[in-house]
Amino acid sequence: MEREIFENNNSGVEQVVSNLREYLKDAVFGDPKFLAFFHLIKKHQLSDENTKLFENSRRRSNSHSESLLRENEHRQALLDHEIGERKITLPGYHRAYSTIEDMHKDFLMRIGQEAAEKFPENYSASTSYTEEKSSKFMQEIIDSIWERY
Repeated sequence: MEREIFENNNSGVEQVVSNLREYLKDAVFGDPKFLAFFHLIKKHQLSDENTKLFENSRRRSNSHSESLLRENEHRQALLDHEIGERKITLPGYHRAYSTIEDMHKDFLMRIGQEAAEKFPENYSASTSYTEEKSSKFMQEIIDSIWERY
């Protein structure tokens, strides 16, 4: 059932967003779907922060930037550990995380294709478009979940 939502998705970015909303519509605070979604969001936020911190530390070599990068990498490692622990201790979490992760990967692939079509000669604009749309997408889903509380 859970994989059906993902596998029947052939209609583009908006369809992926709709599918994820549908999948999460019955998620409640603390259940496996809820936790998996928020863990995935945090994982991607930390990854994006690491990329920016790494670029900053390369541009200006200073201990503060490098320290922030190391701190963020530790946070990411702790989150990866927590995700692994939840997968083996919380019934339904592994399936929920895998389903949400697959939907998110599909979203990123589709938004990347859309960005490449809109900005075929401009990698920077394409990347910015992808990051903005992904951030907006995640925030809309977060808002729809929090509206219930």
